[in-house]
Amino acid sequence: MKINDFTNKLFIGLFSSIDVTENSPLDDLYFDLRALQDLRQVKIDKIKATTDIIENLKKNPVFANKILILQDEIRVLERDRETIDEQIKDKKDAIIDAGGVLPKQNPDHLESKIERKLASKFRKLMKHLKI
Repeated sequence: MKINDFTNKLFIGLFSSIDVTENSPLDDLYFDLRALQDLRQVKIDKIKATTDIIENLKKNPVFANKILILQDEIRVLERDRETIDEQIKDKKDAIIDAGGVLPKQNPDHLESKIERKLASKFRKLMKHLKI
């Protein structure tokens, strides 16, 4: 058996036997929470970048109209961030109501669960192949 054939069979065996439908509603809530937290960080980064652009444009009075447009954009981004903050609070409440525990900063709950499953499948396959 060639190494490429072995590798292909190894990964096919690993990925074909993983059941991704096992996610509980709590896993979905953790995933949604993480997505909302990532989206919130994007909004914060955009606000910081736009504020920096405004500071640079203030040095030249020709860009007064552009500054007003960017300030309006910052207000929209801040409203979006506030909405996301409310959604994050709702997701956290839903997690607690579902009997879950709130994850620490940057929850990697779902990713680590998949990694553990892959590692387990890999060990079983290696044991089966006696490698």
